[in-house]
Amino acid sequence: MKLREISLAVIVIILLSINIYSERVISLSPAITEILFELGFGDLIVGNTKFCNYPPQSNAIKKIGGYLDINMEMIIDLQPDVIFHYPEHSLRLKKLKEITRLVQVSHKNITDMLNSIKTISLELKSEPAGEALIHSVKKKLNEIRNRKKNAERKKVLIVIGRDPGQLRNITIIGNGDFLNEILSISDGKNAYNGKISYPSVSIESIIKMDPDMIIEFSFLEQSSSKDFMISLWKSFPLIRAVRLGNIQIIRDDYWVRPGPRITRIAESLYEMLHSE
Repeated sequence: MKLREISLAVIVIILLSINIYSERVISLSPAITEILFELGFGDLIVGNTKFCNYPPQSNAIKKIGGYLDINMEMIIDLQPDVIFHYPEHSLRLKKLKEITRLVQVSHKNITDMLNSIKTISLELKSEPAGEALIHSVKKKLNEIRNRKKNAERKKVLIVIGRDPGQLRNITIIGNGDFLNEILSISDGKNAYNGKISYPSVSIESIIKMDPDMIIEFSFLEQSSSKDFMISLWKSFPLIRAVRLGNIQIIRDDYWVRPGPRITRIAESLYEMLHSE
């Protein structure tokens, strides 16, 4: 009798293991893909976006489109058990709810990102891994938050877009983005204090803001050298950051991904703000 009970227990464990680890997963964002790999589920991903490039193994996964231009036929062909997506995808994916599980996570701020880890780990029955990752991210952010502070927080302008080759139609990070939170954790403050999440500003407005540091993202303008991009700003010495030479050009796209690597962003920001 005992032998039979043990045999049944082993069978149940095997069946549960097959159920957990045979899931076919689709990720519709780079940050979600990174979370899945951090949780140890990278090998379950059968489809992701063309922007999912980290870790390197994610490049070998079937690409089902971009951020919003997803290929529905390809998704159906991949026969996923679960699709992890953002609210922006909900309307397009609605027709798939009869054939797969649709799990929505958000990405607007750090709390959202941590909740995403929890949701994904729960869905894939790996709560301990999720809790461990959440603890690790929180611990690192708190460690940076508690470091030595400047006497006065530096004002930082984060530029995420503009017209190529000129300082026009400049889009910056406002107060509704996760980077604004990380900036505060790293002992800085946003030079923009309005309520718009991603405002478009003029160079005249930037002169009035007078930031101590300018950080500009340049993922698409690879043809322009950093020296050329900095030279554009040098035409406006009325801006304190220009006079001080505090202009940082960022090429690494993980800076705009609300995933586990936000701790690296916070670390880099802290170092920039305390480099003097």
